[in-house]
Amino acid sequence: MSTQLSKLALFCLGILTGLSAAGNTAQATTTPANGLYLNSDGSPLLSLLASAERSIDIEIYTMGDPTVRTLLRDALSRQVLVRVVKDPNPLGETCNVFAAPGSPQTTSTTTDEAAADCDDQRQLVSDIRAAGGTYEPFNKKTLCPNGGGNGGTGCFEHGKIAIADSQVAMLSTGNFDDTNLCIAFESETECDRDYSMIDDDSAVVGTLESIFNSDLAGTAYDVQTVIPSSLTNVLTVSPFSLQPIVDFINSAQTSIDVETQYLKEPTINSALEAAATRGVTVSVTTASICAFGHPSNSDVKDTNEIYGAFDQAGISSSMFNASNLIDGKKGYLHAKVIVVDGTRAWMGSENSSTESLTENREYGIFFDTPNDVNLALNQIKADHDSSNSESWQDSLNCVKDDSLTTSQTTSHLLTPWKASKSINSLR
Repeated sequence: MSTQLSKLALFCLGILTGLSAAGNTAQATTTPANGLYLNSDGSPLLSLLASAERSIDIEIYTMGDPTVRTLLRDALSRQVLVRVVKDPNPLGETCNVFAAPGSPQTTSTTTDEAAADCDDQRQLVSDIRAAGGTYEPFNKKTLCPNGGGNGGTGCFEHGKIAIADSQVAMLSTGNFDDTNLCIAFESETECDRDYSMIDDDSAVVGTLESIFNSDLAGTAYDVQTVIPSSLTNVLTVSPFSLQPIVDFINSAQTSIDVETQYLKEPTINSALEAAATRGVTVSVTTASICAFGHPSNSDVKDTNEIYGAFDQAGISSSMFNASNLIDGKKGYLHAKVIVVDGTRAWMGSENSSTESLTENREYGIFFDTPNDVNLALNQIKADHDSSNSESWQDSLNCVKDDSLTTSQTTSHLLTPWKASKSINSLR
């Protein structure tokens, strides 16, 4: 057994037996407590999967982490029913998990290690189905608002939820991948700023379960009819996320703090500017324009327009870049969190783009528990005010991103996990 596989086995054994491994501790029979988590401090996903006794339901954009696969296989060995709905063609993903193991990769430059990892992802699909579970592609033709337009790709299943035993749900800003989960022993060189929320409210869990079941069935339905009126101010579910988030921004009396991958949705940007103009203190922290290479001319134009307008409105902007370390590793801002008046917050998978908010399948949640709001607010402020963060003008010049030259382009810089995030940032 290789050193990495040995570490993986010991780590998962630690989760399943309650032992500490690689700085993480979890109990096999204890579900993670309700509340907000920083994924880099220990994603609750791992203990949630390990705690399941009857069922695990997952709806996800990408799920490439090997530890997650190991925990799902262990769940199968415990006769836990596993069901997965996954986007069939995430932007930039090089492994089609729905192809048979051993099928050709989508790129001829795939390394032997990546090919073996892809085969294992494909094998997990077979393993889950063989155990009586389901692992199905999100049916874009019937579930996307535009009926599978854009050459049949339609919208994206960009949400990130996991439900254990139909009793406890996790909503996350991050995919179930190496850099999003930031598991210490996996020795990633980069780590994402991401958040997750655990919730065992029966109405919330039941609604998420109903949407999951409908998406798994793959037949057309009206998402809005599944969400009870009591949860319209609790859950956001795309393609109907835009108005609730705009209303949330408009409700601010004193402050708005935003930490998100990017800000490209005109209605949200206008709401932020209007809030600042009426005297609300607004701060925004977004990922560096140079996170994946020097910006194109259109990127420069858009950035000048968006952040120039923010400056005029009195909004404080800050760019999170590779010098913002997370667990001592190069950081990337993948989160989507908003705190209003320091007392209420929202987090979810929805990026600030029209497509994400009005076309995709996405999940988000509002919350006002003080400890959770303070965790989000303190981290947002720390990232915004960090000496490693930079102005949008400096970000355009790639002042703090690693050794980029004007000859480099996004495609030259991308590893497969980055490709799905960076290309999707255009959405």
